[in-house]
Amino acid sequence: MDDELLRAPKSVEELARSEQMTLYGQLAAGIIHEVKNAIAGIVGFTQIAKKKRDDPRKLGELLDLIEKEAFRCREILVNFLQLGREGESNVEVLEPSAALQEVVRLISHHLSINKVRLETHVPPGLPNFRGNLAELKQVLLNLVINAQQAMHGGGTVRLTVSAPKPDQIEIRVSDTGPGIPTEIAGRIFDPFFTTKQLGEGTGLGLYLSARMVERRGGKLYLENGGGPGATFVLVFPAAS
Repeated sequence: MDDELLRAPKSVEELARSEQMTLYGQLAAGIIHEVKNAIAGIVGFTQIAKKKRDDPRKLGELLDLIEKEAFRCREILVNFLQLGREGESNVEVLEPSAALQEVVRLISHHLSINKVRLETHVPPGLPNFRGNLAELKQVLLNLVINAQQAMHGGGTVRLTVSAPKPDQIEIRVSDTGPGIPTEIAGRIFDPFFTTKQLGEGTGLGLYLSARMVERRGGKLYLENGGGPGATFVLVFPAAS
């Protein structure tokens, strides 16, 4: 009898582990490719810079490019390491207004120098919610910076917190940019999918953001009408 027929069916846990290992393998292959490209850029720019030692302006431009590619390598590797840290950070009880203020402190200057106005709306009396502050800041930073980069020449980002249901807290991140075309809206949470220029993004930000929210019992999704502006919605369980 065929060995395949004698083999016991895999359990749900085994299938889940197998699927996860396949995903990690695909991610690792993509990361190796991305880092390899960035390193090739660093080497190439360095070789050109050696020939431009007598041209301070050109040398400065090349050093800026080298720095940019080095930071891209770091971002790719940090994002990948984040995948292996699921469950390490503690679940906390967060107060909506205080949590949002933490994010505003981090991003207000960055937005102002890019001519983006930040609006926040957190009504009083909202229930606390369960999550992790460090992860929440990372997710919201990613969403806000994506919005800023989409609004070439300036615009407005709105952060709104509400409680649509007694057991939920909802954080909405909206912008006045061009919006996300319907034909790609279903792919934006896929790993390594990006619409940014080469060297400007890794395609892991939204993928990792969704995973961080989901492992805290919440969800992250795009509320897309196909028109101008984009709105991302984070849903977290209320602490009560």
